[in-house]
Amino acid sequence: MTTVLLGVELTADSGSDTEVAWRIERLRQVVKYIYATGEVAGCTVMMAKIAKVHDHKGTLTATWKTKPTADEQALVEGAWYSPVGDRSTNVDHQVGAN
Repeated sequence: MTTVLLGVELTADSGSDTEVAWRIERLRQVVKYIYATGEVAGCTVMMAKIAKVHDHKGTLTATWKTKPTADEQALVEGAWYSPVGDRSTNVDHQVGAN
């Protein structure tokens, strides 16, 4: 299942359609969290740099169009650790096509 929010592709897999739908909804909340915290932090161009976020059994993979700064990576990691995310630090960052 794939959807797009704020220009970011959201994908998930886990085997079960019901669980995938739940993971996509969680990714929607995470992307909104990233957007909001990025705005507050002054990282207004950050969302244009994220191509895709993918949830695979609780590990978030953020695929970036261009190399993110350490602060941008930290915002994504903070969103995944937040109450709307997985409450974990399992985040991988990739640059380029996935």
